Amino acid sequence: MSFLEKSDWLMACLLSLAVAGYFSSVFQLSSESGVLVAPSMPGLIAAAVGLTVLSIIGHIVLVAINHKDANSTPDEREIKVNQQASSVSGHVLSVSVVLSLLLFLTTSNGNLLFYCVFGGFLVSELAAYIMRIYYSRTVF
Repeated sequence: MSFLEKSDWLMACLLSLAVAGYFSSVFQLSSESGVLVAPSMPGLIAAAVGLTVLSIIGHIVLVAINHKDANSTPDEREIKVNQQASSVSGHVLSVSVVLSLLLFLTTSNGNLLFYCVFGGFLVSELAAYIMRIYYSRTVF
């Protein structure tokens, strides 16, 4: 397994945990109040800082374990894998934004629009990691 694939696994797991943690807190606060809570800047900052710190620590550990592979440049195959995964990620993001806007037209709820677009962005990033792992193992 290449260093880039290990990095993708790490980031996919960390992003999944961050997304689950953030949206579970939003769900909990919303269920307590009875309405969808407005996005909270401190909550978003905490999730971003947590994800950043954990990814830095995780990559330090990966580099310590695989110090020979850490500085290698991507080969042609890895470049093609990244391009294909980015393409899929872009399509996921586009579809999620269009669906979010259609949902907003029917509900006129700005908070829901924010969460849907933000969730779509996170899902598209997760899709990029997952597709890079998938393509590096199967297609190319």
